[in-house]
Amino acid sequence: MPKPRLTTTEKLLRGTLQPSRIPQPRSFPEIEVAISEAIELIESLSFVLHQAKEAIRRDGIQSVVTARNNKNETTTATKLNPSVKLLLDVPGKIRLARRELVILNDELATAQQKEAASNAPDEFAGLD
Repeated sequence: MPKPRLTTTEKLLRGTLQPSRIPQPRSFPEIEVAISEAIELIESLSFVLHQAKEAIRRDGIQSVVTARNNKNETTTATKLNPSVKLLLDVPGKIRLARRELVILNDELATAQQKEAASNAPDEFAGLD
């Protein structure tokens, strides 16, 4: 499983911040779209997790599968229910999506601070 990204402030606190690798700031609409996509991803992954749990309750951990072998004979085997793999994988994906949401909210706050600073009234305007 991939490691979650660190925010710029976390990197600064750790002393590992490299100014050349700071991502370029995005506009408000881009950040808001990314936040809404992350929220939708979390909701859909939660739904998939719920469906996987229901499938395991209904069908069990193993399922009976019939297939034909190379002699064209019908064989029956028990295999692991694919929902079990989802049940193991999806919670990690949800954690990563939540982490991405934290990073996006931090980026949005930074963009709002920069916007507020650029829109501040100029104290020396009209003193020419």
